[in-house]
Amino acid sequence: MVTFLFLGERLCIDFVNTEIVDGGARVDLLRGFDDLVDWCVGAAVIGRAEATAIRRRWTETAEGRDAHRRAIELRATLRAMLEGIANGRGPVPPRVLEAINAVLGEGASERQVVRAGDGYQLRVRRIIETPGQLLAAIAESAATLLTADDLTRLRACQNPDCVLFFFDTTKNHARRWCSMAACGNRAKVAAHYRRGRQPTPRPG
Repeated sequence: MVTFLFLGERLCIDFVNTEIVDGGARVDLLRGFDDLVDWCVGAAVIGRAEATAIRRRWTETAEGRDAHRRAIELRATLRAMLEGIANGRGPVPPRVLEAINAVLGEGASERQVVRAGDGYQLRVRRIIETPGQLLAAIAESAATLLTADDLTRLRACQNPDCVLFFFDTTKNHARRWCSMAACGNRAKVAAHYRRGRQPTPRPG
């Protein structure tokens, strides 16, 4: 099974981050419909039992292949959107909004109020009647990002060799790396190496 990264703090960002750089080469973690289903399980869009039923119904079918193709197209559209926002290029182009709205129009869900501890909770169950509806949660996340989040906190990882994005939720808004364990640590090691290479000043 593919290991996905969930470090973007927003579902739509994590979806864009299914395209990574490994060993200097671009790597697509969504190689087919089953990978898309696996990602949806990891992102808690659907449960494992539902994923099994979805695979039985649509893996190796024209509908499944079409859903995967649309997922890749949506990811490319959202990547362009994130790049534009992170680089301050101005309003999101209409074609991006149209793509998000097209997926939103296909979504279906059931909502129920349930008891939760001493209070109540609104629970949403997604209805997946077509494989394309797997993308609805991603489009909803993108819509929420645009309408409810502070877009100045959307960042691209400052490692120039990294292609990942994240939403900065730190209190001081100072996050620079997709992950301190990955790009942040590499930057520290590189800085330490550069300092060690500097000649030691000789006494006057």
